[in-house]
Amino acid sequence: MSGLCGHGLTVTLALTLVACDGEKVERPDSGPASASPPPSAAVSAAPSNPLGAAVDEKPVVIRSILAHSRGGRALQLTFSTHELNCQDLRRRGTLLEVGETAFDITLAEQLTPDGKQAWAVTRVRLGKTSRQGNLGEATVSADDPNKTVRATVKLALRNPAGRGTPRSLQLNGEVTALGCGLMTGFQTSDARYQKELQVDLAGTPIAIHGATLTQSPKGMVLRLSSEPHTCSTGPVGADWAFAFTLSDQEAVTEAELSGYRLPRRLQSSIDEEGIAARLTTQSDGGIGTTVQLNGKATVGGYLLEVNGTARPKLCAPANSR
Repeated sequence: MSGLCGHGLTVTLALTLVACDGEKVERPDSGPASASPPPSAAVSAAPSNPLGAAVDEKPVVIRSILAHSRGGRALQLTFSTHELNCQDLRRRGTLLEVGETAFDITLAEQLTPDGKQAWAVTRVRLGKTSRQGNLGEATVSADDPNKTVRATVKLALRNPAGRGTPRSLQLNGEVTALGCGLMTGFQTSDARYQKELQVDLAGTPIAIHGATLTQSPKGMVLRLSSEPHTCSTGPVGADWAFAFTLSDQEAVTEAELSGYRLPRRLQSSIDEEGIAARLTTQSDGGIGTTVQLNGKATVGGYLLEVNGTARPKLCAPANSR
């Protein structure tokens, strides 16, 4: 199963998921978390107030709650009917034991177009079904994934008819999750801090630590993310992710926004007066490639402002990798 290692929280929910394990993570407001030795793999303690849970309308007893970070401020939580610890999650991945029920949720400070931020359930994984959006309410009182995560969550989800086998998840009560720290497949060498680039979304500054440039049928695509990413993976598991399609006329023609801290994937065409983009490539393996960005545009109701120089890693075309 995939997992999280975490803190304490309270939850009311409807859906089924899976989880993982990780290392110690620093939690500045901007930038990816740094890794250090993982916390001890002790089994998570039962919450002080009983947690009521039901999967597919049938009550289940949750025996383990783990939390982890993937580098940003979003918290990944794993619930299981079996006794699990952080090492179990790392070793097992998404595999379940016979008779085990498990599910994952993500808690994040979701940004609204007016610039306000509030904790919410932003992702749920139930079996083979994963949904992202503003899925439920959450109040987090302890958010350090190296220690104990505590929160109050209210959520009711049901997989819509016609989208696979109908599934439902219900949670109600206090949740205290054992912190498993940082869990990410990226290495320190994957980080590319873009100190010359300023990105603001709805007035919120976002530090960029991942940048790649790839050829696509529509043109060159610049991908930026708040956490590191690689050419092969793209911005997976990031709080914030941006994809800009660049035209030969030195402009961004299309912008796509995603990440745990947005209610959904946002996409919009950009007129030539919106964001200017000047690409300079180098022949020596792409080292020294830069993209100068300057301008603003509204994407899905969010005001996006980008100014400065990005220094991305130049990726091989998708069909040659």
